[in-house]
Amino acid sequence: MKKEIIVVSLFDGISCAQIALNKLGIKCIYYASEVDKFSIKCTQENYPNTIQIGDVSTVTRKSIDTLHMEKGIDLVIGGSPCQNFTSFGDKKGLDGKKSKLFFEYMRVLKELDPTYFLLENVGSMKHTYRDIISDMMGVEYVSINSNLFVPQHRRRLYWSNIPFEKDSLPTQTTQKTVQTDILENPTTKDPRYYYTVENKRKSFIPSSFNYKPEADRPIARPLKTLSMSYRAAVDNCYHVDYYPPGMTNLRKLTPIEYERLQGIPDNYTSCLSNSQRYKTIGNSFTVDVIEFLLAPIVN
Repeated sequence: MKKEIIVVSLFDGISCAQIALNKLGIKCIYYASEVDKFSIKCTQENYPNTIQIGDVSTVTRKSIDTLHMEKGIDLVIGGSPCQNFTSFGDKKGLDGKKSKLFFEYMRVLKELDPTYFLLENVGSMKHTYRDIISDMMGVEYVSINSNLFVPQHRRRLYWSNIPFEKDSLPTQTTQKTVQTDILENPTTKDPRYYYTVENKRKSFIPSSFNYKPEADRPIARPLKTLSMSYRAAVDNCYHVDYYPPGMTNLRKLTPIEYERLQGIPDNYTSCLSNSQRYKTIGNSFTVDVIEFLLAPIVN
């Protein structure tokens, strides 16, 4: 492997790919295409040498330093937007405003012609769209649930030409649990994370789609981008020993606990407001999965 690789990350978010590369000991020149100002702020706070190149629709060869293009791009990585693929979205798929940005990923991929590529998208995507993407990328996808690495159920599809060994994936769900490996100890005393008696009662009324709220799950449900919304709050809440006056001992997950469920270092997103922390973390890669997929690049 080169002493320093050149990476272009599309839909970079808070640069979880850069965290994974750092954990692998891979030094890189890192170009990031991102439009969300809060995500960019977080990335630059943690990786100030990141080269921001703006909206994916404007990225071309000219966005990359000529010297770096001459050396050759080593990796193009990205998780294109999934909103139109999800069961809770409008189901417009590749015709949807957000998810059709996959075609921008393909355009940039062809133009930059990297040695390796990696694309991530949501696991609930219809097989019709999976097949279209596989045909366009020339590789089959692999489905990986983050719960093989961290105590969070999060199924995603990955397309890549990196020669990782599927057989080396863990075969069983991680032995880690939210209670033993994720919850802050000692627990936070901040009352905004705790349920009142009335909120607790309302939150545990079953909702539509036969959804039954459940607390204290050892493997968390998928993190949502807006954690304080109804489903996200009751999906991932836990009873703890402490509770503030006037509250119950049931509380939501904190931003640090969200970070841990994505394999992100504690307080990585602390430069943002809580609402933006939850949103950006929920939109991120699970670092441990990306680390596994990128590991063959080291050799």
